[in-house]
Amino acid sequence: LGQTPEEEESVRDRHSHYYLEFMRRQTQPLHSHQQSQALLEVLAEVDNVRAAWHWAVAQRRVLEIGRAVRSWSILYDIQGWYREMELVCRETIDMLDTGRGSEEYGRHKNSEAERERGIVLGQMVAAYGGVLLRTGSLGRSKALLQQSITLLRKYDAPDELANTLFYAGSLAQLMGDYAVAKTLLQEGLALHQACGDQRGEGLCLAVLGVTAGLVGNYAEAKILMQQGADLLRTVGDHRYLAIVLSFLGKVVAATGELAAAKRLLEESLAISQGLNDRWNQAFCLNHIGTMTFLLGADAWPEAKRLYQESLAIAQELGERNAAAMSLNHLGQIFYAQGEFGEAKQHFLTALETALAGQGTPVALDALVGLLTLQVNQASTASHSGLTLKEQAVATLAMVLNQPTTMHQTKEKADRLLAQLESALPPSVFESAQTRGAASSLEAAAREILMSWQK
Repeated sequence: LGQTPEEEESVRDRHSHYYLEFMRRQTQPLHSHQQSQALLEVLAEVDNVRAAWHWAVAQRRVLEIGRAVRSWSILYDIQGWYREMELVCRETIDMLDTGRGSEEYGRHKNSEAERERGIVLGQMVAAYGGVLLRTGSLGRSKALLQQSITLLRKYDAPDELANTLFYAGSLAQLMGDYAVAKTLLQEGLALHQACGDQRGEGLCLAVLGVTAGLVGNYAEAKILMQQGADLLRTVGDHRYLAIVLSFLGKVVAATGELAAAKRLLEESLAISQGLNDRWNQAFCLNHIGTMTFLLGADAWPEAKRLYQESLAIAQELGERNAAAMSLNHLGQIFYAQGEFGEAKQHFLTALETALAGQGTPVALDALVGLLTLQVNQASTASHSGLTLKEQAVATLAMVLNQPTTMHQTKEKADRLLAQLESALPPSVFESAQTRGAASSLEAAAREILMSWQK
């Protein structure tokens, strides 16, 4: 190798073509019953795959990248290689963007070559948005996924569009945009059904179920998630099956069916550990922690251990949403155990972490945790001209007025609000409610963060 530049380039071309074609052939196995074996085969060649991808980017091999992008994405996603994935996405997107001005594409303006470039660019932008979704950078993810949707609609790519709509719908429910999530997921579901893609159909049904559960429609949530799980089990995509079982277990636990929830969550965790899928392990451990917490005070130390393990994985991956969830749940356990200093610190960190990633539903829940702690410590100090209890009423009114608030958060806010109503004169209570309903999460968060820092 390297006797002449021409010979070296020829060898690199053949190497890159071979391994990107290898990745193309792994696309279906990585989404099927052959997933575990395919993953082992790809991991054995991962250094060659990396080299092949970088050479293809350097040489502008658009079609070869496009054929390999789905298997490449699932590999990096399962392994949790999010920082590297983000760098490769940016490098590839930069090449595809600058490619529009190249001589090759200038000769084929508005041609099939330009359409192919646009579709691959849409896929790579979606992959970039997907990795930011995984790490909890939800605002940046939203902008990228919208860009991908625009590109894939422009170039009439229904298969690729359906995948992006699934990610965009998943993102919307994480941000608390439940109506938007439902619209995106229903469009994605229709496209997957039209293409005969049972895997994609299962994914969209499952996240529609997650969305239903977050607004308290547990019966609908269980039906949709079970339908999604059944389809994923049929096609053999165990990675996403594990994710769906984890969120289904969370909903089942919320309805009091703890034994059934335990079975679902244990199956989910076992699959994820077998695939070394750290992302779902973080969420699954969190959900098992919540189920364990519901068993009563004797189980709280185990629940705390599970949340701490989930938090450690989330921090290792840079996954802000899962980290905020675990911090928030740890705050709830410390509060229940009377360790108010620890509860305060965990609620505050959960709030700041969720706000940083624009994970509004978790931020709102952490805010209610902080208010519960403040009110029940029986402080009467004033802040911004209002008593603490008045300020709590105003903030709770804001929480209850937000369309992004989860059903379980609303239940906790309602209970605390009823407690405060009995402690304040009716006119004061109603005035505080009116002020709060017109407030925003950002303003309320600033108020409470300032009050705790004093």
